[in-house]
Amino acid sequence: MKITSAFCSLLACLLLATSVAPAFAALKITEVYPGVSGPDGTSDWIEITNFGAAPISLDGLFYDDGGSPTIMADQALADITVGAGESVVALVDFEDDGNTPAGAVADFQAVWGTGITVFAVTGGGGLGGGGDTANILDGAGSIIDSFTYSGALTNTVSTLFDTSGMGVAKQSVFGVGGTFVSNPFANDSLFTGITEIALTGSPGVNVPEPAAASLLCLMLAAAGVSRRRR
Repeated sequence: MKITSAFCSLLACLLLATSVAPAFAALKITEVYPGVSGPDGTSDWIEITNFGAAPISLDGLFYDDGGSPTIMADQALADITVGAGESVVALVDFEDDGNTPAGAVADFQAVWGTGITVFAVTGGGGLGGGGDTANILDGAGSIIDSFTYSGALTNTVSTLFDTSGMGVAKQSVFGVGGTFVSNPFANDSLFTGITEIALTGSPGVNVPEPAAASLLCLMLAAAGVSRRRR
């Protein structure tokens, strides 16, 4: 059987990635929901995907919004492990609605269904409808990954996604990147004469484009080699 150079490169990437210790650099924010005009259905949320080849714990990591993020105790992510290729959802800003962590999770599941790993973060700030940046940080306050979007992308019935993890925000489109339609929820502000809406998104699901996934794999593997050589 003839083995192409492209296949060899991809195989080398996979072998190298499995030899590198789990790195926070493999964690990427791949989707956000900054809410809509009127009732939002759920708290704002971010999706975190592990692009690495090994599980990574979120213990000791933090969330904050804005261009100059900082860390505080109440912004800590949950002490859970994200498996290789897995996506989890962090609910933020639920307290502004007078909600509780359990209530925020229940609201999310009512809209998006169960079977998704989801948890609530107490602090860190909600995501602005006029554009914002979501960040995940390590215990030293260094940014692990950021997801920036403009107001031109918001106030639609879709989440904002970046399935490649490469930092380009787009509106979710049904059927692209594993997107699906949520359960309907009450909203009488977004469209005249309509009292319920549904959203398009893919929380808990991430299907990166093959070319982008291979590129990210190579970048993460190279970063691992660089760290080991220092």
